[in-house]
Amino acid sequence: MDGNTVVSFDKPRQLKLVIPANQNYSSDLHGQTFYLNFQGDGVPIWGLPKERIDTETLDVVEDALPWSASHKMVDKFVIADGQEVTDIESGITYRFRALRGQKFLKPLAKNDALSLIGGGAIAIPYDTNAEIASTNFLRDISSNGSSSDYIGTEPASILNDGKPCIVDGVRNIKDSEGCSFLN
Repeated sequence: MDGNTVVSFDKPRQLKLVIPANQNYSSDLHGQTFYLNFQGDGVPIWGLPKERIDTETLDVVEDALPWSASHKMVDKFVIADGQEVTDIESGITYRFRALRGQKFLKPLAKNDALSLIGGGAIAIPYDTNAEIASTNFLRDISSNGSSSDYIGTEPASILNDGKPCIVDGVRNIKDSEGCSFLN
């Protein structure tokens, strides 16, 4: 209820995704059908195959190997922006629009980085004299700047001592004593 008004909720939708034969997907996926479960905005879409990766090396990890803190389950592929899916019950076609995603940076050995730089580089260049091209977009938010940009004094108490309450959409049960709103 919202006051005296009954609020209706949409039920979860079952969506059919047929992978087209185009450059957005690897050829081993072309023509495959996946049935996805959409439960509403802000909730992940379920039904995509997953794989375990090592976030430190970005290598795919075999499921038989022991779990490590650097392992993470991720979707095996990303649904392309603009991809169409069909609601199984109603037959309505929907089009995907990417809102957020995950990116992992793969560590690169110094020698590999030097070969990418090329030109016989023997050290990774770092410009200690670099200057910001324009300060038009920078604001001094401290009390040293203008009063219109000052955001105030630093808070005396910080929620959960600065540790995250939610990690990757999951409650942080390891150290969330200071997250009273989760209780």
